[in-house]
Amino acid sequence: MNKKSNKNWISLDIKVDEVKNDFPVGTKVTRDSLKVFAVPSETKKAYNFFEKVIPTIESHLAVHSKKIKEVEEWLLRNVKDKCGKGTTSILLITGPAGSGKSATINVLCNKLDIRISEWVNPVDQDYELSKGPGQSAQFLEFLVQSKYLSLLEDSGKKLTLVEDFPNSVIRKPDEFFTILEKVYYKARSAIVFICADEDMSNNISHQLFPQNIRDLYKIENITFNACSVTLMKNSLKRACSLILERSDLFTPPHNDIIEAIVITSCGDIRSAMNQLYFASLKGFVRSK
Repeated sequence: MNKKSNKNWISLDIKVDEVKNDFPVGTKVTRDSLKVFAVPSETKKAYNFFEKVIPTIESHLAVHSKKIKEVEEWLLRNVKDKCGKGTTSILLITGPAGSGKSATINVLCNKLDIRISEWVNPVDQDYELSKGPGQSAQFLEFLVQSKYLSLLEDSGKKLTLVEDFPNSVIRKPDEFFTILEKVYYKARSAIVFICADEDMSNNISHQLFPQNIRDLYKIENITFNACSVTLMKNSLKRACSLILERSDLFTPPHNDIIEAIVITSCGDIRSAMNQLYFASLKGFVRSK
């Protein structure tokens, strides 16, 4: 059997009878025409809605102001005002997916002129595991190298960020504990670990950062809450203003659609933005 896959296509369970009224009068509606109708044009693809809604200043964050202040104070105390002496300052940020953890760090570091060095998992993991150094070794090398700064760099303006943990340390937390021990006494730049809360049986923050490890390495923990209804509505309002600027690509959603998005997103701002995008995109077929 000759199987073909095209990542540009999204498989949708669409019934022809449900969308006939969305086409001009006299148009013959078939499954093929539905595909053409549902796929955004090249102009739509060129407009990166999600890039434009990324928060760039504090007022854009869907995070409580007290939580933003808490993170900012840690950055000032452990990054900006620390001279690179002593042990490594480590912050663990936890909270539900889409609660603004990463966005807050990025906005505040930009505000405070702090350079972020972020760990990214190797794309070709099979190759790395079989031909090159293991993930744990690469991870350790990355964290340790973060202590080396060029003569032009200010040690008080650099932060090491880890959000995408290597699978190897998730499978074997003891390896992560060993890495922490080596990094804690060597790295000069502060480290921020970000973990999304999951169910207790599969919670990375509990596996990699049990209380004894937090106490041993003086790891501070700031916990984010799910995005509140008020903050989410404010963020969606800002996103809708972007939609209004591109009437050729989007149709402004009705208030009842916004209310439904707020309810179904369950405090996840990323989920809310995804729903808003598809609810507003012209040419995207929606069932009746």
